[in-house]
Amino acid sequence: MHPPHARPQPQPLPPATRWLAGLALAAALAPAAPAATATYNVSQLVLGTQEPLPEGTARTWPCGSACRYLSVTGVQMANGYGSWPGAYAQAGWPAFYSNIAPLYASLDDALALPAPPAGTAYSSQPGGPGSLHQRAQVAFSPLGTDPASSRQMAVQTFRSGRGASALSYAVQIHTPADGARRTYLKFQVPTRLRSWQHASSIGGPSGNQPFTTWPERLQARSTVDVYVDGLPVWQAQSLRLRPQRYNSSNPDSLLIDWGEALDGGMATLFLGTLPAGSLRTVVLVLRNDLRVDAPTCHTVNNALGLDERRCDSELEALSLPSRSEAPFYIHTPDITVFTR
Repeated sequence: MHPPHARPQPQPLPPATRWLAGLALAAALAPAAPAATATYNVSQLVLGTQEPLPEGTARTWPCGSACRYLSVTGVQMANGYGSWPGAYAQAGWPAFYSNIAPLYASLDDALALPAPPAGTAYSSQPGGPGSLHQRAQVAFSPLGTDPASSRQMAVQTFRSGRGASALSYAVQIHTPADGARRTYLKFQVPTRLRSWQHASSIGGPSGNQPFTTWPERLQARSTVDVYVDGLPVWQAQSLRLRPQRYNSSNPDSLLIDWGEALDGGMATLFLGTLPAGSLRTVVLVLRNDLRVDAPTCHTVNNALGLDERRCDSELEALSLPSRSEAPFYIHTPDITVFTR
């Protein structure tokens, strides 16, 4: 990294973190506004002293040989409702740092689905997660145009199940001995991806009344955390909850968001002026976990005379921060350290 030539000028500080608590219907999933791009001053959390945020400039210096990287992914899936699915299966372990920024390692833990009763077939209803799975995965392909399937981490349940997926991306910043550096971390904020289909039937006195059976219990969570030397400096978290004591006729889940919005924007963290010869470790951690208790399925006869087995399926996912550049447009992680 090269020393910056411009002297930092103080300016009003934006809030380091917006702590928001929201309660909404589970159907309100998509962000209503464009993804946000913001700069956060976390220098006090990193160095112990607050620095004014330097004035913006277009000129930056990449971290280059002053940075070393590692990436580890983990997944685990289990049948049935429970507190935790078990120990992670891991990729990129044991971990070691490299001068080359790694790609995310793909992992998949998929369980076999029980066969439907004789003469019936499972139904994937419109608006649901699509194909049915009992799966936890981290999926990253450098090629392809569909990030929803090729560059995401997710947990999906079929009836009752529990799973978790996690990704850790770490950067060691070795500030050169020839001088201090004003240092920044910039990353693409993941987008929360969430959908479901519930068990349904048709009946009642008219024979045409639709009925829906919601999960008896459900806990879904997507989180993004940034740590510097093990201390948290930035967070975004989204939860979807349906407690067991909930009224079974209530179709709504609780949706609670904390911290920044998981909307796919860009976040830049000003870490402060790192001392000459110092070492800092920055870690970006992404996590999904999902627990569902939904044992009830329904069998209905559709207009074609086919018996359909309709069961609950839930999806909790995060997009993976990635970007592509000419001339090959190969996707790489969108997590960078630079000085200014």
